[in-house]
Amino acid sequence: MAKSKKQHRGNETYVVDFLIKNRGVLPLNHLGIVSEIENPTSDGDFVLIDSAEDVETENALKKADIFINKKGISIKQQGSSFSYNRLQRCKLEEIFTKLNFKNPSQNIKKLDESILKFHNGEIWPRDRHWSEAFSEVDFKALLEYLMMKGSQITGDSLYPAEFILTAPKNNITADNIEIMSFNEYFLAKNDRIFVALRRVWVGQKSKSEHQRALSIISKEANLPWCFKTISGSPKQWRQESEISTEQRRTVYFISISIK
Repeated sequence: MAKSKKQHRGNETYVVDFLIKNRGVLPLNHLGIVSEIENPTSDGDFVLIDSAEDVETENALKKADIFINKKGISIKQQGSSFSYNRLQRCKLEEIFTKLNFKNPSQNIKKLDESILKFHNGEIWPRDRHWSEAFSEVDFKALLEYLMMKGSQITGDSLYPAEFILTAPKNNITADNIEIMSFNEYFLAKNDRIFVALRRVWVGQKSKSEHQRALSIISKEANLPWCFKTISGSPKQWRQESEISTEQRRTVYFISISIK
């Protein structure tokens, strides 16, 4: 039996479904009664949303998934999630400098040390609290930029978010959907936010992850996070005839996760 579209939908579309069904009656903090729900388009227009299927959430140029009452909203699922994925070392100095970090090189040095220790089996778990590498001022600036304002790849967003909407994956109600400013979100979550050390391997069977590893290792500034020694292992390696054991590499990037 073919699966319906609804079975494939993400949290964002369930949230929009709920908002549409409660338009005109649902009060939300900071926004008032939900009246207009809009989607920004690539040509700069805003289109009223009448169906959750109209929502485009994969556009890297926008941080606001939708606009409610003309306010940009970033939708996040309650519980564990990744707020921002795949920060490469080669981009860190640029973004840290852009955000006026006090000492970007010191932050990078601390991340280098964490990754080396993890690779050598000296620390565990792989999710490290942000305070190990950042001051609160610097980390707040980084997280706010990545969640609300822009990306290390595409730069400043055409559609930044003003507020964060959190809701559960299922059974959304007026009592468990919440709108927060970034400061409110950080105050509520800061002890549950981690810098997640993630690795991929040159030579692993997964084509996408193998290619990701090759892309990362091709940039000189990423090399301190790339190792000839193997730490951990993928589910499967490629055949020796495709890539030899000696050519395998362990390659790291970081993500920011919420527990």
